[in-house]
Amino acid sequence: MSSKNKIISFTYKLIINTFINYFLISLLLDYLEIENSWVNTFIIFSASISSVCVWRLVIKKPWILGIFLGLLTCGIIYMYNFQNSIYFSMIDVINDFMDWSYRFITGLTFLHVPNFRILLGLIVFVLSLITSMLVFSVKRMYFLFIIGTPIFMIRWFQYSDNALIHFIFYIMFVLMLYTFNRYTQMESSWISSKKIIKSNIFKSWLIYSSITCISIVLISAVLPRNFIPVSSRWLDDKIQSNFPFLGEWRNNSMKSRGYGDEMKFDLSFTDFQDSYKRLGGPIKLKNILVMTVSSKQPVYLKGRAKDFYTGSYWKSSEETFYEEVMGSPNTLYEKNKVDGKHIAVTITHKNIVTSTLFNSFIPKNIVMDKSFYYMTKSLETFKENLVIKDKRYTVFSVNPYIDWEKVKASNFKFDRDSLDYWDEDYVDRNLQIPEGLPDRIHLLSYNISRGNKSDYEKVKALENYLRSNYKYSLSPPETPFNKDFVDYFLFELEEGYCTYFASSLVIMARSLGIPARYVEGYKISSDSNKTNEEYLVYSKDAHAWPEVYIEGYGWMIFEPTPGYENIVYEEKMNVDEEIAKEDKSERYRNRFFEKDLSELLDSDFAFEMEFSQENENTNKSQYVKAIIYSIAVFSILVLVLLIVFCFNFIRIKLIFKQISKKSYKEKILNYYRFILNLLDIANNGKDEGETPNEYCKRLKLNVWEGKYNFKNTTEIFNKARYGERGITSEEFENVKEYYLKTEKNTLKKIGIIRFIIYKYFMMRIYK
Repeated sequence: MSSKNKIISFTYKLIINTFINYFLISLLLDYLEIENSWVNTFIIFSASISSVCVWRLVIKKPWILGIFLGLLTCGIIYMYNFQNSIYFSMIDVINDFMDWSYRFITGLTFLHVPNFRILLGLIVFVLSLITSMLVFSVKRMYFLFIIGTPIFMIRWFQYSDNALIHFIFYIMFVLMLYTFNRYTQMESSWISSKKIIKSNIFKSWLIYSSITCISIVLISAVLPRNFIPVSSRWLDDKIQSNFPFLGEWRNNSMKSRGYGDEMKFDLSFTDFQDSYKRLGGPIKLKNILVMTVSSKQPVYLKGRAKDFYTGSYWKSSEETFYEEVMGSPNTLYEKNKVDGKHIAVTITHKNIVTSTLFNSFIPKNIVMDKSFYYMTKSLETFKENLVIKDKRYTVFSVNPYIDWEKVKASNFKFDRDSLDYWDEDYVDRNLQIPEGLPDRIHLLSYNISRGNKSDYEKVKALENYLRSNYKYSLSPPETPFNKDFVDYFLFELEEGYCTYFASSLVIMARSLGIPARYVEGYKISSDSNKTNEEYLVYSKDAHAWPEVYIEGYGWMIFEPTPGYENIVYEEKMNVDEEIAKEDKSERYRNRFFEKDLSELLDSDFAFEMEFSQENENTNKSQYVKAIIYSIAVFSILVLVLLIVFCFNFIRIKLIFKQISKKSYKEKILNYYRFILNLLDIANNGKDEGETPNEYCKRLKLNVWEGKYNFKNTTEIFNKARYGERGITSEEFENVKEYYLKTEKNTLKKIGIIRFIIYKYFMMRIYK
């Protein structure tokens, strides 16, 4: 390979290696839910190119790496021995970076852009070293396939649709590398067999192989993939019976469930939290109608309960949930029946997309349709698929009666043994505090609650302290990445909105050994907009609040955020009044429930009829889409073929234009080569190692009747190739005429379609 071709080869491999790294890293960014901005793209490309260049330099001159490491070691030893301030500041920066990287990768802190860009550059640099070794040295592309395919497939089975798109392009570049390696192998065999290699074959191969690979990817990417799978009894009996987990791989049911889980509500759906991995920071509230709520009283609408605090944000560690039947009392209510006021809340989703079913207090049952829903121990309720716009459901809840004497009694404190349906793990999750939480949070909580005997009074003291000593603000600064969110709020910031106050009360209660959890949802206040007996809930009504376990009552809502009303609990009455009122409310509730249930089921039946009609229309529209896709694919294919045809048509014209500038001898050599290619297409090709005269004798045919035949053409070729006498213009015209007649004869023999493919798409005549 010439030096020029070596430079082209290195550049070609470098570009492909960079794109392979890009799509692998893009998959990582997709997993971390980080936007692949132009800055990140620049880092990926720069680190990839730098890594390849460094690797090639070290391979050729390894002594450079030894000198660099030696100088680095000497510099560190010098700065350490002389207690250099630069050394210690550098160590602090590195430790800070390593600590953040570990916490970020393990999901314990939020994205810190400067550190992340450094981490991204390091990851890309190391990854590029690995791929560079496979691309430039090993030259075994199946290693890239073996390494990359499981990574993309795992993400695809985790319902990341971007993984499939990334994988298509990844395979395209691996295929381009494979074809390149095949060319280098063929070139080696050509050289060993002393064959003549054209000077421009390398560039031509690069161009056409790249165009072919890209065309394959583009066509496969636009093909419709939403086809109904073939149902096979044999597959069900033989495969899925022996490997049941195969039936759960990305089928519609699991996709719906997985999609629903991913679409559970949290404050990152609202203006109160930009990212689910970072709390706080300045916000701007919008006034978008989210839902309408029909209720007799203002309530807290629970969406998500979170129990694990990382120091930067809250997440849910609960994986257990119960499958419940719509319209029937749920499992947790049946196990722990409570006495209280029954509340019915009808919710209609407007501009919110989530699988969460919002509820209040202790949900007893939910009426939506003849289906199932799911419920966690933290009383989250959700469906396996999304609740569409204008879909309504009714939640029947119980607001437990409260006996203030028992709640405030000094001997009522949290007791693990009293919680029959809780397990130890669940208790520990609601007492979790991150490692490294500053001790001053516990000291502050202890000093505030000191003198109060019951858990309720302690938490109430914490609530009053937060409401009285901290300012409500929608424009607090971002929390530094190396500071705990609660600690920073309590001791430095001292202003914030609901997420600050709710998080602080939960952590402060936990520091005192009182179970607490962080809840996100919507708060309906008494001053909320209300029309036609319905509350209008807007995006600005999103809210976060703490729920604390109080012995003698259960989970109780507290409101530490200034400006928000405290929740009203129903007090426990004397026994006679309670029985009389309960009997009356039970009869009313039963009538209300039956009426509401029948109305809901009727409306849902009507909705299902409408939905089935929509399904029929959808099926029809899918057929139309399939036709449109087919037309689009066909059009793209025709366009690609037309472009290739025009490109090669121009190339052929340029080839003959270049030939016309050459001598008669060179012209005859080129035309004779074209004639051999035509005869080869017509299945009368020349054997390897066969001389022109031997080939002419073996052929024994006249391609056309005329003044000159193939024998005469061979004689003119031999004269041009080996003779010393000059070639006349008449001899050249005879060879040219023979070429044109051979072309027409070949067209008649193989047909016009094959001839066009060979001539204008494969360019076999002009090899």
